[in-house]
Amino acid sequence: MTDWYVLEIEEAYIHCAKHIPELTVDEEAPDAPDIAPSRTTYDRLVPAVEQFIGTQVVSFLGTADSEGETDLSPRIGPPGFVQVLDEHTLAWPEYRGNGIHASMGNIRERGVATLTFLDWWNTEAIVRVSGRATLLDEVAGATDLTDVDRTKKWVLMDVEAATVTTDPPLPSLAVESFDPPWGTDDDDVKKSGFFTER
Repeated sequence: MTDWYVLEIEEAYIHCAKHIPELTVDEEAPDAPDIAPSRTTYDRLVPAVEQFIGTQVVSFLGTADSEGETDLSPRIGPPGFVQVLDEHTLAWPEYRGNGIHASMGNIRERGVATLTFLDWWNTEAIVRVSGRATLLDEVAGATDLTDVDRTKKWVLMDVEAATVTTDPPLPSLAVESFDPPWGTDDDDVKKSGFFTER
């Protein structure tokens, strides 16, 4: 007999597809071993974590509002778009996206966030960084790495914990192409037409 789960949808959010690169599975990558995960947690950004973050193009931003309702949204940018300012501080730009602003609203309301990096391409590791978060118009020492100014706000994080998971490794993926039009307002480029009322 098959058990079924029924999901009652209360809200559905559309994420801006323009920043999501095409990914393919590396067929030659070995299967992950069936072992307990290997995790190490630090109270700061150790040099290996700083170097890791400086190469990443994808992260997932976890936030919650004052009622505990959560949001998990992808953050994608040029390599190193999440910038390490020192061993206790991160900053990243919030580019123009789908206009929902759930993450920024939650940060403004609650002031905490978690960034999770999944490196499918090189180390096959997971790094999760959490701490106090603040929205700012500018951050001293941080630079928008895109070729045009598409930044709406900056997020400054005071790091409280950084957790590295290396075993089992992530599956290996390859990026076929990755040159999105950062922060465009062109609806065709955003691929939002499918959800537009006709």
